[in-house]
Amino acid sequence: MPQDALTTAHNIKAHELLFRMGIVADVLAGISCILVALALYQVFKGVDRKLALLMVIFGGLIPGIIDFFNVGSDIAALLLARGDPFLSVFD
Repeated sequence: MPQDALTTAHNIKAHELLFRMGIVADVLAGISCILVALALYQVFKGVDRKLALLMVIFGGLIPGIIDFFNVGSDIAALLLARGDPFLSVFD
């Protein structure tokens, strides 16, 4: 099992640009999810305002927040794989 973690860290470091592009894609996905939910709110608020608001919360905000948390864990994995100098405290 420890070999898998080392291989993953090596792959992240070897393909850092691709990993960074994935982070940008996650951020854009979170933003677009929120924007689409807000646009649909404008369409559906005339039908039922409360249900349209629930759609924004459960269909846009929560998935967007989950995307942003995933970006945070991706950034942490990238920092750990790069072995930045401030990580020497953990040796």
